[in-house]
Amino acid sequence: MAALVLLTAGCAETGQVEASTSCDLIVDIEYPGGALHGQPCTSAEDCLYGRCHLSPSVGGLKFCTKPCDCGPGSSCQDEDGAGRSYICQRFSEVESELETMSAFCTQACDAVADCPDGYDDCAVITGSRRVCVARAVEGNR
Repeated sequence: MAALVLLTAGCAETGQVEASTSCDLIVDIEYPGGALHGQPCTSAEDCLYGRCHLSPSVGGLKFCTKPCDCGPGSSCQDEDGAGRSYICQRFSEVESELETMSAFCTQACDAVADCPDGYDDCAVITGSRRVCVARAVEGNR
Protein backbone atom coordinates (compact mmCIF):
# COMPACT_ATOMS: atom_id res chain seq x y z
CA MET A 1 0.00 0.00 0.00
CA ALA A 2 1.23 3.49 -0.77
CA ALA A 3 2.77 5.60 1.98
CA LEU A 4 0.29 7.37 4.22
CA VAL A 5 0.32 11.13 4.72
CA LEU A 6 -0.60 13.34 7.64
CA LEU A 7 -4.31 13.23 6.79
CA THR A 8 -4.51 9.45 6.72
CA ALA A 9 -4.00 6.71 9.27
CA GLY A 10 -4.66 2.99 9.57
CA CYS A 11 -6.88 0.70 11.61
CA ALA A 12 -6.83 -3.01 12.13
CA GLU A 13 -8.39 -5.12 9.35
CA THR A 14 -11.63 -5.48 11.31
CA GLY A 15 -12.20 -1.74 11.02
CA GLN A 16 -11.60 -1.38 14.74
CA VAL A 17 -8.84 0.92 15.80
CA GLU A 18 -5.69 -0.29 17.42
CA ALA A 19 -5.38 0.49 21.14
CA SER A 20 -2.98 3.40 20.57
CA THR A 21 -5.67 5.60 18.97
CA SER A 22 -8.96 7.05 20.16
CA CYS A 23 -11.08 6.23 17.11
CA ASP A 24 -13.93 3.81 17.70
CA LEU A 25 -15.82 4.10 14.40
CA ILE A 26 -16.76 0.70 13.01
CA VAL A 27 -18.54 0.70 9.66
CA ASP A 28 -20.54 -2.44 8.93
CA ILE A 29 -20.83 -4.04 5.54
CA GLU A 30 -24.35 -3.29 4.38
CA TYR A 31 -24.41 -5.01 0.97
CA PRO A 32 -21.98 -7.93 0.57
CA GLY A 33 -20.67 -7.93 -2.98
CA GLY A 34 -21.26 -4.18 -3.31
CA ALA A 35 -18.70 -1.83 -4.79
CA LEU A 36 -15.82 -0.27 -2.86
CA HIS A 37 -14.66 3.32 -2.44
CA GLY A 38 -14.61 5.41 -5.59
CA GLN A 39 -16.64 3.00 -7.71
CA PRO A 40 -19.55 4.73 -9.50
CA CYS A 41 -23.02 4.06 -8.08
CA THR A 42 -26.63 5.13 -8.40
CA SER A 43 -27.94 4.08 -4.97
CA ALA A 44 -26.77 2.86 -1.56
CA GLU A 45 -27.57 -0.74 -2.54
CA ASP A 46 -24.75 -0.59 -5.12
CA CYS A 47 -22.15 -0.08 -2.37
CA LEU A 48 -20.48 -2.43 0.09
CA TYR A 49 -20.91 0.03 2.96
CA GLY A 50 -24.30 1.35 1.84
CA ARG A 51 -23.07 4.88 1.07
CA CYS A 52 -23.47 6.31 -2.46
CA HIS A 53 -22.10 9.86 -2.18
CA LEU A 54 -22.20 12.88 -4.48
CA SER A 55 -19.28 15.16 -3.61
CA PRO A 56 -18.88 18.62 -5.11
CA SER A 57 -15.16 18.34 -4.34
CA VAL A 58 -14.60 15.12 -6.28
CA GLY A 59 -17.01 16.04 -9.09
CA GLY A 60 -20.58 15.33 -10.07
CA LEU A 61 -20.13 11.55 -10.19
CA LYS A 62 -21.85 9.54 -7.44
CA PHE A 63 -19.45 7.03 -5.91
CA CYS A 64 -19.34 4.41 -3.17
CA THR A 65 -17.57 5.34 0.05
CA LYS A 66 -17.77 5.11 3.83
CA PRO A 67 -17.25 7.67 6.58
CA CYS A 68 -13.73 7.98 7.96
CA ASP A 69 -14.13 11.01 10.21
CA CYS A 70 -12.92 9.71 13.52
CA GLY A 71 -9.55 11.40 13.35
CA PRO A 72 -6.20 9.69 13.43
CA GLY A 73 -7.65 6.19 13.64
CA SER A 74 -9.71 6.30 10.47
CA SER A 75 -9.19 3.61 7.88
CA CYS A 76 -9.89 3.43 4.19
CA GLN A 77 -7.87 0.30 3.57
CA ASP A 78 -8.34 -1.86 0.48
CA GLU A 79 -10.82 -4.55 1.52
CA ASP A 80 -10.81 -6.38 -1.82
CA GLY A 81 -7.09 -7.18 -2.01
CA ALA A 82 -6.86 -5.84 -5.58
CA GLY A 83 -3.94 -3.54 -4.76
CA ARG A 84 -5.88 -0.28 -4.97
CA SER A 85 -5.04 2.39 -2.43
CA TYR A 86 -7.71 4.45 -0.67
CA ILE A 87 -7.33 7.53 1.48
CA CYS A 88 -9.59 9.54 3.73
CA GLN A 89 -10.47 12.98 2.37
CA ARG A 90 -11.06 15.28 5.34
CA PHE A 91 -12.57 18.71 4.95
CA SER A 92 -12.41 21.65 7.36
CA GLU A 93 -15.54 23.70 8.01
CA VAL A 94 -14.41 26.16 5.32
CA GLU A 95 -13.54 23.44 2.80
CA SER A 96 -16.65 21.40 3.58
CA GLU A 97 -19.19 24.17 3.11
CA LEU A 98 -20.73 22.26 0.20
CA GLU A 99 -19.89 18.75 1.43
CA THR A 100 -22.54 16.61 3.12
CA MET A 101 -19.84 14.44 4.74
CA SER A 102 -16.84 15.89 6.61
CA ALA A 103 -14.67 12.89 5.71
CA PHE A 104 -15.02 10.04 3.25
CA CYS A 105 -12.87 7.42 1.51
CA THR A 106 -11.68 8.02 -2.04
CA GLN A 107 -9.42 6.09 -4.38
CA ALA A 108 -5.82 7.32 -4.53
CA CYS A 109 -4.14 7.50 -7.93
CA ASP A 110 -0.90 8.39 -9.68
CA ALA A 111 -2.63 8.93 -13.05
CA VAL A 112 -6.22 8.96 -14.32
CA ALA A 113 -5.60 5.47 -15.76
CA ASP A 114 -5.63 4.20 -12.13
CA CYS A 115 -9.22 5.41 -11.68
CA PRO A 116 -12.54 3.61 -12.28
CA ASP A 117 -14.67 4.44 -15.32
CA GLY A 118 -16.32 7.85 -15.11
CA TYR A 119 -13.31 9.72 -13.71
CA ASP A 120 -11.28 12.06 -15.91
CA ASP A 121 -8.62 13.46 -13.58
CA CYS A 122 -6.22 12.49 -10.82
CA ALA A 123 -5.68 15.53 -8.59
CA VAL A 124 -5.03 16.75 -5.04
CA ILE A 125 -8.29 17.72 -3.30
CA THR A 126 -7.15 17.88 0.34
CA GLY A 127 -3.79 17.02 1.86
CA SER A 128 -1.04 15.99 -0.54
CA ARG A 129 -2.26 12.73 -2.12
CA ARG A 130 -3.85 12.63 -5.56
CA VAL A 131 -7.32 11.07 -5.85
CA CYS A 132 -9.70 10.21 -8.67
CA VAL A 133 -11.83 13.22 -9.73
CA ALA A 134 -14.72 13.54 -12.21
CA ARG A 135 -14.33 17.09 -13.49
CA ALA A 136 -16.27 16.63 -16.76
CA VAL A 137 -19.51 15.98 -14.88
CA GLU A 138 -19.11 18.66 -12.18
CA GLY A 139 -21.72 20.92 -13.78
CA ASN A 140 -24.24 18.08 -14.24
CA ARG A 141 -25.57 17.96 -10.68
